[in-house]
Amino acid sequence: MPQLTEIDYSFNQIQDVSFNRFTKSNHILSVDFSNNHIWNMDWRSFANLKQLETLDLSHNHLRYFSDAVFSGKENLKLLYLNNNPLETLDLSNTKLESKDSLVLANDQKLKELYLGGSLLKELNWDFIAKLDGLEIFDMSNTRIIEIDDDCFVNSSDMKELYLSGIPLRQISCNVFASLSNLQTLDLSNTEIEDLSDDCFVNNPNMSVLNLTNNLLAEIDSVKMDLASLQILNLVGNKLTKLGMVISINLPNLKSLKIAENPFDSTYLYDTMNEWVKNGLRIDVELIEPTME
Repeated sequence: MPQLTEIDYSFNQIQDVSFNRFTKSNHILSVDFSNNHIWNMDWRSFANLKQLETLDLSHNHLRYFSDAVFSGKENLKLLYLNNNPLETLDLSNTKLESKDSLVLANDQKLKELYLGGSLLKELNWDFIAKLDGLEIFDMSNTRIIEIDDDCFVNSSDMKELYLSGIPLRQISCNVFASLSNLQTLDLSNTEIEDLSDDCFVNNPNMSVLNLTNNLLAEIDSVKMDLASLQILNLVGNKLTKLGMVISINLPNLKSLKIAENPFDSTYLYDTMNEWVKNGLRIDVELIEPTME
């Protein structure tokens, strides 16, 4: 007797997917829930579908999608989520690799998109550029190595951007030009060697900037005129001087982490004394804390 490999629930009136729907469906390769009224889904519903390759949830009423659906599914290649009123999409640590693996509508009103730790090697940047309501975007520790200059051109609502662990080495600061409301930017572990002078001139609301574990040799020339910046992490770079950028352009800086840089001790002592004379009260961390 042949085994069932495809299930089609499309064009019904289904509103929710229960936990025990697929208790004996180990050999299913494709499930189609498109064109229903699903708004509630127990993400454990797909736990037994170990061989699943295609999942179609398009044209429903989902507002949230969890990466729990990917647990134990090494073969899942295609995921259709277009035409859902999604606000949060969490695909962290998934096995999806190609930009064609994820299908979303161009008018998707996403507010939060989490791709961190996934196997994605590329993204459809034209699609990302159309997410004009995106507030949080995490693509850290993916396999993406290049970011399109215009990918955030319509993302003025973006507040948090996480690019940690992507071997960018160089990044065009045009990427940040439209992010006028950006508050947190994580560029740690990206192998960045240099930042252009006008890199952050359009990000006046930035309060947290993480540049940990890169190859930066100087920040003197960077126009880091960030009046709102409170936390600056420069741990693990190649810095020997901080220049005047700290004392002049960062009036609200509260925390500066500069451990694991080849600073001369006398230079650091003189520099911090100068900050005190100028009335700056900055918590400077010179030694990276160890975990006990």
